[in-house]
Amino acid sequence: MRAFPFERDFVRVTLDKRAHTSGETSYKPLVDELEVHLRQFGFKRIVVDLAASNINSDGDGKLPVVLDTLKQRLQFTTSVTENEDRWVALPPTKPGENTFMYGFIYIDSEAGFTFHMGGSFSVTKNGAIQPHDDSAMSQPMLKSRIQRDYLVARLSPEDIKALGKSVTPDWLQYYKTDSDSIYHKVRWGWAYNHIGAYEKALTFLEPAYLLEPTNGKLLFELSYSYNALRRADAAERVLVRAVKDLPDDFFVNREYAYLLLQSKRYDKAIEQYHRCLKLCPETDLAQKSEVAFNLAQAYNQSGKPKKAATWFKNAQKWAPEGTPVAEFFKNNPR
Repeated sequence: MRAFPFERDFVRVTLDKRAHTSGETSYKPLVDELEVHLRQFGFKRIVVDLAASNINSDGDGKLPVVLDTLKQRLQFTTSVTENEDRWVALPPTKPGENTFMYGFIYIDSEAGFTFHMGGSFSVTKNGAIQPHDDSAMSQPMLKSRIQRDYLVARLSPEDIKALGKSVTPDWLQYYKTDSDSIYHKVRWGWAYNHIGAYEKALTFLEPAYLLEPTNGKLLFELSYSYNALRRADAAERVLVRAVKDLPDDFFVNREYAYLLLQSKRYDKAIEQYHRCLKLCPETDLAQKSEVAFNLAQAYNQSGKPKKAATWFKNAQKWAPEGTPVAEFFKNNPR
């Protein structure tokens, strides 16, 4: 038995079939034991071949494969938010399909999480990655904005090499020019908040808060994370000071109103939401309808159904088509 050169999480082993005469089934116990030992060394992919004669090469992928753990490595068990600046494969569109779209996940400071399409590949019978000819792929398909978190399969350095890509694309440098700035930290916090990874967002926002505690956009994103995580005490510490320092900031005041509503301080929430309505631009109907909707909820929870009904009507009247509030009333006619 000999092990061929490997890259990081990949190892290929060839068993000499000449040493046994009882057929391939006799190899299974040995293969099982081999897999256990190799996984203890951290190998994620193990390929075991059978050799019928002397092997003079370092493995060309043409030997019959007894075991290939590639499928385990391509299980879709890591999320988009765990794969910033990584190559990943997307789940197949149909169960059992052997075509995988792949690409690079990164954050665009203006657009948020983005998927840069690399192409597609299949997996051959001997466990090798086989790139497809994607030269006909249309240019508009190359980038797409990621609106929600979902599971992907992280590609290993061996996979990336097989696909003819660099682990870190050259163009990524243009998105990393000011990684130490407050702006960068706020935008990365926003990107993670937007996709629902609130704990990760805090790793950017909390250090920034120590440096610039009066930055309105930062205060909103930080309090948004805390509210989403139901960390009411932390949110209140930030927001009580924020509404004093930035009394005319609509988003900071709106987040404070939301905290009061979630904390069941309905009278204070009502007062705060009325304040938000005065701060909200008249032309921003999406925000006005959301504030009106939450104000209606506060009235309803405080035992004032008539006022609640009035504000639900306002919310429905103001909500632009396609917004969450409009969709709510569409699905829940009153």
